[in-house]
Amino acid sequence: MDFREHLEMAKDPNNILGIYNYCDGWCERCTYTSRCLTYKTHAKFEEEIEQERREEENKAFWDQVNDAVEDVKDMLDEKQEEDADFGFTGFDDVDDDDVEDAMKEHENHRKKAKEQPVSKASSRYLHMAENFFKRKEGTLDRFYTEGEGVHKVTVEGITDELTLRRISVAVQVAFYYHFQIWVKVNRALTSSYDDFENDEEYADMPKDSDGSAKVALLGIDQSIGAWTTLYKYLESDQKEIAEILLLLRQLRNGIERVFPNARAFVRPGFDD
Repeated sequence: MDFREHLEMAKDPNNILGIYNYCDGWCERCTYTSRCLTYKTHAKFEEEIEQERREEENKAFWDQVNDAVEDVKDMLDEKQEEDADFGFTGFDDVDDDDVEDAMKEHENHRKKAKEQPVSKASSRYLHMAENFFKRKEGTLDRFYTEGEGVHKVTVEGITDELTLRRISVAVQVAFYYHFQIWVKVNRALTSSYDDFENDEEYADMPKDSDGSAKVALLGIDQSIGAWTTLYKYLESDQKEIAEILLLLRQLRNGIERVFPNARAFVRPGFDD
């Protein structure tokens, strides 16, 4: 897909502007993929790659990629010439020291974020969930059924199909969100230190930190429901799951204290 094709895709009036900024990234379960530019772009790329795999060798594929790069380069060269007519020459006027300072400042914000209690709690949850799933690899087997297009689980001692289906959904949800929660919590904290968010002039504008915190909270809500289901059916693991649920509730309370306006944040497409 070349630049012009991507531009046409971006002009689709059906797109919801910015919907991808505050989603949970679970495209397989999203009901707005037809209105999301990020999803449509990725889907287009995957479609083209798959076609190349079926019809051509890797060399032909990379030739196509190189051609696309040249096309974009030519367009950027043309655009730079146009901009020059208006006294603008791309990034020539950008001070390298300013860029370096901004990068250092952002990195300092990230380090500061990871030292906060809610960040540490989300990291602890990440490791607790990972340890649970690693330990259960032999007794809670997950597999993908190609024909049905669904993930399933097998659990020793459980044969009822409805119960297995409920466990399967719970495993998918808990497994998907356990890493994403940590990512969104740290993005929320990092954004909260940015000068833009702390400038009184922009006090009434929606904050990226609140949006990211809201996505983390929604992931926690879903995860609590999932772990509660696992607690109900996996009796031998109830003690470990109870500790996970307690940590999730504490993490949720902590995020709501740090970001009291997060729940009220309006995510484009999802909440408006």
